[in-house]
Amino acid sequence: MEANTNNRTIYNPVQKDYVTFLKTSAETNGAFTLIECSVAPGGGVGLHYHKTYEETFEPLEGILSVECNGVTKQYGVGESVTAYRRMNHRFFNETEQECRFLCKMTPGQPGLEAALQIGYGLARDGKTNKGLPKDPQAMAYLIQLSETNLPGWRSVFEWILRWQARSLSKKAGKKGCGIRMFRFDGWGCSILSPRCCLRPLYTDSVKIPRFVLPFYFFPLTFILTYGF
Repeated sequence: MEANTNNRTIYNPVQKDYVTFLKTSAETNGAFTLIECSVAPGGGVGLHYHKTYEETFEPLEGILSVECNGVTKQYGVGESVTAYRRMNHRFFNETEQECRFLCKMTPGQPGLEAALQIGYGLARDGKTNKGLPKDPQAMAYLIQLSETNLPGWRSVFEWILRWQARSLSKKAGKKGCGIRMFRFDGWGCSILSPRCCLRPLYTDSVKIPRFVLPFYFFPLTFILTYGF
């Protein structure tokens, strides 16, 4: 599948995934966000949940595997499944073919829309590892922006992530910077990219002491990547 030139489509060259924004939260007055996703063979996301919105997955092509509250099922064209609020879930493609599906978030999620653009922008800037930001602070910011929560014992890492995200947001407020540079141009707004207004905020933000990093960053990366 060649890169989509649709100006509402973003591409992740690391994961080889596409996301097309069909309806944004702004366009539905906050009622819902609707995106079309493509997941390459072996791709997907780790186990997580959301407190403020639900997600409905509806395959358009191929087979999508979805785990909800410990139960994994495969869904094909004409089927759908909803991960309700506070329901642990993940989706992945365990076939050898690309999977394309709709994902509807209710109510609308401008934060998640922004997080996708930033995350894909970082990937295109070469600043991710296996689809995740290389820097802990960037990861923390995206997790908070998308209102993503880690279930069970994994949540022990969240207090550090939330603290890092608050630090960045606080500096953004002091400097009068907002997240207004998102574009549907396949790049999005990369936190670490010179094209983004958050770069000076990011580089000036409070850093986690180096001796702490191995004890939370590497286990967290493993968890978010593989969903264990």
